Amino acid sequence: MSSSAISVDQINKSFGKRVPILENMTFDVPRGKVTGLLGPNGSGKSTIMKIIAGLTHADSGEVTIDLERADSYKSAVGVDHCRASIGYLLDPEWIDTRVSILTFLRSQMQLKGISDTKNKAIDILDEYGLAHARNRKLVKVSLGMRQRVCLAVAFLNDPEIVILDEPHNGVDADGSIAFQNKLKEYISSGGTALISSHLLNEVQQFSDYVVMIKNGRTIVQKPLDQLRMTNSVLLTVRGDIESAQRAMLNNGGHIDGVSGHTLSISGLDTATIAEVAVRNGVKIEALTKESKSLESIYLELNE
Repeated sequence: MSSSAISVDQINKSFGKRVPILENMTFDVPRGKVTGLLGPNGSGKSTIMKIIAGLTHADSGEVTIDLERADSYKSAVGVDHCRASIGYLLDPEWIDTRVSILTFLRSQMQLKGISDTKNKAIDILDEYGLAHARNRKLVKVSLGMRQRVCLAVAFLNDPEIVILDEPHNGVDADGSIAFQNKLKEYISSGGTALISSHLLNEVQQFSDYVVMIKNGRTIVQKPLDQLRMTNSVLLTVRGDIESAQRAMLNNGGHIDGVSGHTLSISGLDTATIAEVAVRNGVKIEALTKESKSLESIYLELNE
């Protein structure tokens, strides 16, 4: 069994003959992790997620899904997926809004071979804060509530993989917290998630791995902690910041920035900075490796 639950290899997709959407897109989704899929509007995020989920075809290339509970399978252009092992939320507009929340959920449970014994559907709706609205027709509820219904469907039957396109879309703060708690529980039980979102701070909180795409191509794929790593060290001191600054400069360091009593230093490793500080009587409050925010990295790559 591969360490990657999903492998996307050289996927190409065009709408019509002259409008390329995906060009040789290649990336992996590590097993048992949350992978954040990031990119500007129109970069191809939704399209590649639909191809992985088997809802549309690529023009060329291959998607490999490596499952624990079923045979692995590959898709070259056309797709015939083991959908029972994959849950997905790709667009809340696909749901039948003429029926009630409860009727819709039961229909999806039936499609996945789940019997509604002991009011299981109502228990599921209660988990997503929807039990009180179970008899309301979907056409009469908010986008956020429809999104929660779709999330409930995505996690039905404990899928090995979930593919979630903008799961926070229209969801209020309580719904967002509930989703993150559900995601943590799901990953801790061995699940794998591929999630796109425009909320970079939240992606930074819940992702282990990041794939960034631009103009239909993969531009970055790395573990989040490696992506955020820099060559700078943050030194916070008690007392005179200027003395600390001079000490670092005199010993070959570079000062990349100063904020209050904190220096951003490059050119010296953490151990050397600590030794220089002690030798020069600088009182250390804190000494940590500096890391960039996901938002700043995203903006740099999409200038």
